[in-house]
Amino acid sequence: MREQETTAISIDHQPTLRNSEREPMHVSAVLFDLDDTLLVRRPSLLRFAEAFTKDYSSHLDVDHVNAESVNQALVTADGGGYRARDEVFAELLDVLPWHTYPDIAHLRIYWQQMFPRCATPTEGLDKLLMQLRHAGLRLGIITNGGSAVQQLKIDALGIRKHMESIVVSESVGVSKPDVRIFQRGLTELELAPAEVLYVGDHPVNDVLGASAAGMTSIWLKGTYAWPTEHKEPEFQLERIDDLVELLEQRFGQTTQKTKQE
Repeated sequence: MREQETTAISIDHQPTLRNSEREPMHVSAVLFDLDDTLLVRRPSLLRFAEAFTKDYSSHLDVDHVNAESVNQALVTADGGGYRARDEVFAELLDVLPWHTYPDIAHLRIYWQQMFPRCATPTEGLDKLLMQLRHAGLRLGIITNGGSAVQQLKIDALGIRKHMESIVVSESVGVSKPDVRIFQRGLTELELAPAEVLYVGDHPVNDVLGASAAGMTSIWLKGTYAWPTEHKEPEFQLERIDDLVELLEQRFGQTTQKTKQE
C-alpha cells in the first residue's frame, strides 16, 4: 500500500502455509507487490528530495536546508508510505525552514507528478523479470495506492512489458489485505490460487492477505518486522533476486530455459 493511504486491516485467522516436504507445486505465475518489493522506497525518496530542494529553492531558506535534510524530514514524515500525503505535506511545512509557504494542493500535485519519476528499481529487477518470463512464468502486480501514481511508477521502472496483469487498489475499489483484490489478479490471469506465488514485503497486506486468498506467499524481508501473533511464513527472501533459487530448489521450477518471445 502506498500513495492513496489507508490503514492496514488485520487478518483474523492463521493462513495455511505449505509444507516444504510435499511434492513441488506447479507454478504458473508470480504476482508482486510494488513498493519496497519491485522498487526501493528510500532511494526513491532521496531522488525526490533532491528534485524538491531544487524546484522549491525560491520557497525554502536554502541557507539552512539542503537535499539531505529535506530527505531526512521526508523519510520521517512519510511513515513508510502508509500515511496520508496531506499529513506528510503538513509536517514538511511545519519542520522545514521556509521563506514562503506553498499550499498543500500544490505540493500534492508536485508529488503526484514527480515522485513516480523518482522510482528506483530494486537491484537486478529487469534481469529477474526476464529470467522468470523466459522460464514460462506469467507475471503481474497487485498494489495498493492511487492509480495514476502507481501506474507512473511502473512506467518509470520500465517493467510494464513484463506484466500480464496490473491491479491497483484505487481502480478496483478494494485494498490489500482484502482477498478480493488478490482474486482480481487471479481472475485476470485465469489461474487458480494454487498455481500462483505472491511476493511482497508487508507481513499483513501482502503475505497474510495473499495466503488468505489461497496463494503461496513469499515474504521479502527487510522492511517490516514479522508480527509476533502470526507464525512466520515458510518461504522468505533476503533479496528479491533470491526468488530464482527458491523457485528452483523448493518448487522444482527451472528458470534458466529460454523460449521464443
